[in-house]
Amino acid sequence: MKNAAAYLKTNRKVIVLMALWTGIFLAIFFFSRLPLETVGYGMLLFAVLGGIYIAIDFREFVRRLKELEQAKKHIAVSRERIPTAENPLEEQYQALLEEVFRYKCRLESEYDNRYSEMMDYYTMWVHQIKTPIAAMHLLLQSEEIPDKGELEEQLFKTEEYVGMVLQYLRVGGMAADLKFRQYSLDGIVRQAVRKYSKSFIRKHLRLNYQELDCIVVTDEKPITCCGEKLNSQDIKKAEGKHCLLIEEQNNNIHLTSEHGMTKEHHLNFIAYGKKNQYVVVKLPKELAVDVVLKKQEDAEIIFGCNQHGIFRNG
Repeated sequence: MKNAAAYLKTNRKVIVLMALWTGIFLAIFFFSRLPLETVGYGMLLFAVLGGIYIAIDFREFVRRLKELEQAKKHIAVSRERIPTAENPLEEQYQALLEEVFRYKCRLESEYDNRYSEMMDYYTMWVHQIKTPIAAMHLLLQSEEIPDKGELEEQLFKTEEYVGMVLQYLRVGGMAADLKFRQYSLDGIVRQAVRKYSKSFIRKHLRLNYQELDCIVVTDEKPITCCGEKLNSQDIKKAEGKHCLLIEEQNNNIHLTSEHGMTKEHHLNFIAYGKKNQYVVVKLPKELAVDVVLKKQEDAEIIFGCNQHGIFRNG
């Protein structure tokens, strides 16, 4: 029904013209008082030939619609699935699309170059800043300095800020290294508390800590708190737009989603696997979800939304 409505809308001018043409000939036959059999045979022949033409043209129309729908799913990475233009108007539309695609590729290339230069600069900075930090540690250990505790705390904060930059530099390439496992949240929090214990003592802060009986699923790098990055969340059941559409293709699976992909609200990764071995794909912002992975038996799919957390598909 949807395809039929689209076909009628696309050919509405031709349909109106044919209706006017038929009405004119009926009026001529009527006023000329021609035999009804002659008019009937003409209309029957017209209806048969017109029906055959419409059936063939409609089938071709539906085929091209399906080809365009498939091309739409892959347009972010390839133009090969776009059907061949059949008239000058379609040729102009495809030329326009080609120009937009070239502009997109040029922007991506410029962005990649700027990003690469930025990463090189920050990587160099992170490694160079470690030398004066190490020197300050040696000075604090070897000399008696007033307010030594305060200086050690400030140096500790500086190291944390450098660590934040280092973590940011690793984000782009960490997807392939993620291995999700179950961890005790209590042990992770205790590790973070020990790390910040000197700061608590200097500030005369008392920590009332109760044991946490909780298991979380995360990467093998521990989750931490007290200002450090939290790498795990509760996994929710996928539903509605927070759900991936799965299409099996021979030995692969094709993953898509109806979830909006904007800078403010988007899916940010997909993890596919089982036990402690997962393939993780980082999803780019403002591009439709279009991921093809090698099919695995009894594997699960986990994905993340930057606003609503982590979900398990199915």
